[in-house]
Amino acid sequence: MGAKKNMLVGIAFSEQSQLMLDEACVFAKAAGAEITLLYVIPPGRFFDKSTSAEEIIQINDKLNKLAEDTRKATGLVINTKTIEGKVYGKIIDVSNELDVDLIFMGTNQVSGIKGSMGSNAIKVVRDTARPVITINSKVKPHNCDVIVVPLDLSKGTKEKIAYAIEYAHYFNATLKLMTVLKSDDANAVNRLMRQIASVKGIVEEKKINCTAEVVKSSSSSEKFSDSILNYAKDNDADLIMIMTQQENEISEFFVGSAAQEIMNNSEIPVMSIVPSPENPLLISNRF
Repeated sequence: MGAKKNMLVGIAFSEQSQLMLDEACVFAKAAGAEITLLYVIPPGRFFDKSTSAEEIIQINDKLNKLAEDTRKATGLVINTKTIEGKVYGKIIDVSNELDVDLIFMGTNQVSGIKGSMGSNAIKVVRDTARPVITINSKVKPHNCDVIVVPLDLSKGTKEKIAYAIEYAHYFNATLKLMTVLKSDDANAVNRLMRQIASVKGIVEEKKINCTAEVVKSSSSSEKFSDSILNYAKDNDADLIMIMTQQENEISEFFVGSAAQEIMNNSEIPVMSIVPSPENPLLISNRF
């Protein structure tokens, strides 16, 4: 058996923190994982005149109570950690230290002390090598029955599909593969159809329900991010998986502002995956 999975949740004692924790519990139950609640105290607070040792104790007491209440409600193993430093940097440090499998962050969460968890979420997604699930304040935690997987059919596709297969198994979910049509060129369309059908075949070999579709933008002005979000909404998706960095130059719609638009505007949790050339490809190259 492999090592016990661990999931990290950045906590700021806000309503969105609770939503993130509730969503993390859904994933942890499905994957048989532990959860670590992390509270980051921005640098300088220990030496600020408005900060006292009593306040630090209160932070830890509040975090421990949240962990205990969650343990009782879910039966999961819930760990806690408090650390001082820059929020996004410490989240990455702790995720590496604990070798976590998933990081949960809010896209528009404001820290209970100061700073924006939203901007920190973007930095974590940018700099970590680990999958990050971002959640906005509109997300209502529930089971993950439908996972939308936008594909650009680059090298990183195989790594993303490996994650999609893993989480589809945990939830007994249906994977909905889709790619956005950029051109009316018949050769390009046929190539996309062949490639996405090949990926679908790989998924179905793993005994997972799967659909595959080439989606045409509703208008020439529609953004790639909007095409994905509209597709996910129309298909009642519970999770969107995106790749945040790619080697292929045609994959720019998952890089920079477009990826941020998906994370910031989605009312569905978004899992961001960074392909690593150092990782072995988990699925053989069939296209």
